[in-house]
Amino acid sequence: MEKVGSKIMAARISPTGARALFEARGEIFTVPAEKGDVRDLTNTPGVAERDPSWSPDGKLIAYFSDESGEYQLHLRAQNGLGPATKIPLEDPPAFFYEPAWSPDSKKIAYTDNRLNVWYIDLEKRQPVLIDTDIYQTPFRDLSPQWSPDDKWIAYNKILKNHLRAVFVYSLDSGKTTQITDGLSDADYAQWDKNGKYLYFTASTNRNLSTSWLDMSSIDRKVTRSAYVVVLHKEDPSPVAPESDDEKPPDATKKDDKDKDKEKDKEPVTVRIDFDNIDQRILALPIAERDYVGLFAGKTGVLYLTEANDVSDAFRDQPAITVQKFDLKSRKTEKIMEGIKAFDLSDDVSIQAVHRGPHALRHACAARLVAEGLTMKEIAVKTSLGMSFDSARRVLRQFSREVGNPPIGEVQAEAVAAFLRPKPRLKRYL
Repeated sequence: MEKVGSKIMAARISPTGARALFEARGEIFTVPAEKGDVRDLTNTPGVAERDPSWSPDGKLIAYFSDESGEYQLHLRAQNGLGPATKIPLEDPPAFFYEPAWSPDSKKIAYTDNRLNVWYIDLEKRQPVLIDTDIYQTPFRDLSPQWSPDDKWIAYNKILKNHLRAVFVYSLDSGKTTQITDGLSDADYAQWDKNGKYLYFTASTNRNLSTSWLDMSSIDRKVTRSAYVVVLHKEDPSPVAPESDDEKPPDATKKDDKDKDKEKDKEPVTVRIDFDNIDQRILALPIAERDYVGLFAGKTGVLYLTEANDVSDAFRDQPAITVQKFDLKSRKTEKIMEGIKAFDLSDDVSIQAVHRGPHALRHACAARLVAEGLTMKEIAVKTSLGMSFDSARRVLRQFSREVGNPPIGEVQAEAVAAFLRPKPRLKRYL
């Protein structure tokens, strides 16, 4: 038995922030914000479950599991009742990351260690390849993001010049289109909730840091600015010059309010006019800083996470500051600092903050939810077999990537067989 409060590898929150979701020691847990018990949804000693993600409708939790011997996509009810739905993915096998639900909870986008980005319709259960990155880095840059109407996926891709660009993929046409010009390093693409805008950050001084394994990239401070893409030519600029003028009395003000309410109820439809879209990329009035993340909140609201110290870039996890930008007021305010990670619930009503080694807080309630794994002394059975099988897969998959099939296919199995405990040693383990 082993306490897993100190082994949290991933943390998310439920769509409304009622519970938090954790991956720890190959198990998937949910923890209540206030009332209730911690739930071990998987309870599978000897099996590794990774990268949990909560569906926007709150019903299901998706994660990757190696229960079959290779990683597959599993879907499980959020209350833990009933068996998991198991969906095979790529053939040949791979490691998978970043399961991202579509807003309608019917599709999931994800990436793999072969530099691919995919999506899968959960009804058809047939993976669809979106695109493949060019260069291998340890940072998993693709980061697929669904549009509000479920018909587009935005992602980042490294170009031949080693700078990243923002791309969008159409589910209807099956085509990808590059949005940014590749003359700057574009990253952290996010859709506005109204479907009219696409946000991203871009850096013009990242060139010395693109070779992540080169020592010359250490302590090179990278700064980024924030931008917005007006997706359709008929939509106005959200940062057009403003002027205060007298307005005549509006006799139909009440009727206009009713029309606005009806408009808010209409489903969002994303329209993208690719002709001259580069002329509709606008700089936002946000200070240039070392931004390491961008999150879209309610319509016209952005949260930007900023690295505090470039000297911390190669340490475990540098502290960050969170800035909030409101497109309506065009003002930025600091809302928190000294944290380790930041996340938003799907309804953008709850902020989840990682402040310490293993503490995740709901910022609005200041409740330590991740520490529940330690305070309640949750323990799981561990298996040496799981560790050896995982090591075998790592050797096979990642050595194959660097062009060494003998290591990938033969030696990994031999090493795993040699390391696996023998029956006569069981009484000592």
